[in-house]
Amino acid sequence: RYKRFKTLLLDYLDLVPAFNNVKWVYYMDLDILMARPFVNLISGLDRTYHYQHSTSSSNLFFFRSCSKNYYANSGFFIMNRNTSRPCLKLWQDELESNSDRYMDQYSLNR
Repeated sequence: RYKRFKTLLLDYLDLVPAFNNVKWVYYMDLDILMARPFVNLISGLDRTYHYQHSTSSSNLFFFRSCSKNYYANSGFFIMNRNTSRPCLKLWQDELESNSDRYMDQYSLNR
């Protein structure tokens, strides 16, 4: 059940006024190791996926793992403070209805 915390991140940010002007939120599991500056990752992702220029009504960006299963990886994702909530709610509902599953990727890839 602790995996659903990821779906509540924007709600927690709303509690801190200092974050009111933050538009994009990057989530990364604590077991991910970065060997290069984070800013290089962010600029590279935007050049590749153009997520900061998305006009979609709901934005939540996941990236596929390199494994042969190609599951969307929930260990790193990008949220938009204004448009990601509907997707986060759907993911939360899936997590709750599949609480017997260990991996939260199952709920993303249904």
